[in-house]
Amino acid sequence: MKKSIPVLLLFALLLTACGAPPASALATPVSTPAISAAPAASLTPAPAPSAAEEAGSSQEGDRPLEDVLAAVDGWALPEKSGVKYWLDTKEGLKLHCWFISEGPAYYESVYTAVLKKASYADGVLTVPQLRDRFGFPLRSLKELRLRFEEDAVTMEVDVDEAKLAGGAGDNLLAGSYRFVPWDKPCTPPVESKIVEPFGDLILPCNGFAHTENGVVRYWLETADGIRLRCWFVSEGSTYCTKIYTVPPAKAERRGDWIVCDELLDEQGQALPGLRAFSLQFREDSVLMAVTRNPQSLAGGTGDNLASGQTLFTPYSGSYLPPVLDGEPPVVSDYDGYTCTEDGNVRFWLESEGLRLNLTLHCFFPVGDRSVREQVWHIDADRAFFTGTTLTVEELLDSYEESVFDGYSAFSFHFAEGQVLMHVERDEEAEEGAFYIPEGDYLFLPPGAIVD
Repeated sequence: MKKSIPVLLLFALLLTACGAPPASALATPVSTPAISAAPAASLTPAPAPSAAEEAGSSQEGDRPLEDVLAAVDGWALPEKSGVKYWLDTKEGLKLHCWFISEGPAYYESVYTAVLKKASYADGVLTVPQLRDRFGFPLRSLKELRLRFEEDAVTMEVDVDEAKLAGGAGDNLLAGSYRFVPWDKPCTPPVESKIVEPFGDLILPCNGFAHTENGVVRYWLETADGIRLRCWFVSEGSTYCTKIYTVPPAKAERRGDWIVCDELLDEQGQALPGLRAFSLQFREDSVLMAVTRNPQSLAGGTGDNLASGQTLFTPYSGSYLPPVLDGEPPVVSDYDGYTCTEDGNVRFWLESEGLRLNLTLHCFFPVGDRSVREQVWHIDADRAFFTGTTLTVEELLDSYEESVFDGYSAFSFHFAEGQVLMHVERDEEAEEGAFYIPEGDYLFLPPGAIVD
């Protein structure tokens, strides 16, 4: 039986046979390459998630959602001579809706799809939530689905009818809607027909308006001929509406101009003293020129269609008369007036007696389900009345810190039974967590019923 040689003894014999290295060599440390520090992580923010990333992974075989959305930008649901709904996919997905509440004017509401809560598979985008322009969820919506086809998009809407605010005319209702490619202006769905000698020149300009201080002064209706709706001041305290019609038999088309020497009022009577009336229909505006004998004006220029030029531009805001100039109002009379949208209070006014003691309560969305109230005070030293219009040049929060940065115009127009807040923002203003978007906001008395 053979005896095994210990492993350590065998290793020592091998070293001796090969020649062991000198002790100095064994003592020399092994050189290691220097390890350079890794570069600091870049502070550049990560790119925003794409539409597909927000909406979840698409199944194999689906086109990327970004490509699908880009292909349907501007597609619309035609109705009468305009559109009822249209899609804006330049940044995410927005649904533009033309609603009508009261008066002859349509107004536009824009809803943004919350794509991070959506899912996309088999050519169907399922959206559980839409947000209004304030960032609040559309409460009545249960689910919205977009089915993308080669030449159309079908929108299926499920709603909770118990949560609808207002009537059928100003709500996104349950149903199926078909969008198709659309290369015309996305104007409201008015009933239009071509009237000679105007031809189709006037049709795209229906609803164009001339505004003063953010509210309508003149309104142009071109769906069936040409009608001019005017709001005039009568006796300095109330406004009145007058409608003038261009009689086709007395009108002539000259290129992009419609000219005539007669306007008819609602009783079919000619407007006295009119020497010339013309409308130039441009690509995105209408210029009205009036020449009238001043001796024929009944009253002052405030309640008459007087000589001069007036520019009309596309308009989709509130159907409201102009705010009258007069004595400054008693602001406390408007204490508790609220501005609501989709049944939710967005703003309300608080005032106690003093002429410029006005506080604006704002409700801003925070996250998906919560709201935060911000209380802004009017700085009495930086606000002034012009008639019944309060122009504000400074707003302070509860800590007396300014929150006015980014606003180029901010005013309140007081009228009987209503207040209109007009907001304009600087083009380069940053949109922080709490800000009021540009626009006009109507405040009504507490408990007022909004049709």
